[in-house]
Amino acid sequence: YLQIVKRIGKPILVVDCFAGAGRFDDGQSGSPLIIVKHLQELHDLHFPVTGYFIEEVTELYNRLKDNVRDLTIPIETRFGSFREHVAEVARLSQTHTVFVYVDPFKPTDVIFNDLEPVYDQLKRRGSVELLMNFMSVGFLRGVQSFRERVMADGGLLKEHALVLKWNEIAGGTYWQQIAYDDRLSPDEQADGLAHGYAGMLKK
Repeated sequence: YLQIVKRIGKPILVVDCFAGAGRFDDGQSGSPLIIVKHLQELHDLHFPVTGYFIEEVTELYNRLKDNVRDLTIPIETRFGSFREHVAEVARLSQTHTVFVYVDPFKPTDVIFNDLEPVYDQLKRRGSVELLMNFMSVGFLRGVQSFRERVMADGGLLKEHALVLKWNEIAGGTYWQQIAYDDRLSPDEQADGLAHGYAGMLKK
């Protein structure tokens, strides 16, 4: 991706919305340092690049700052939820080529519309690419855990608070027909959820 977008001519910004500490306890590089490795290659060729790393857990954020402090490429770290910084990312996407990486720890970490300002830039043909790890298996496990609480007389209570909450996470109601269809195997349900989420992103 970076080798392609460098030809656009804009500064390149790579955003990690759930950056973590940057390095795992066993010493292996986390996503921020993997991103930095690829940005460094472009930086060495004099392409303008920036890593933009967001973390909301204080301990992890402090470790993240330590792990990126001595890097030679421009790095911006932001403390807090990515929701607090998505508006800034959207503004930067007007002047930068932006790659947004979203890899949440659990399905409930991301409400579909959280990234709406970034989606808007996509619709305006801004130079924005989004890579999201939609945790379809975790999502399925989550909605199955409260199935009995949202069913009555064999039907789904569509206005139940839990159903409405997971509608917001999924970006629609499509999940209801997939997750509660006993004719589908768990793998088929997970695949259906992933396709449904992708379909919502395209709208």
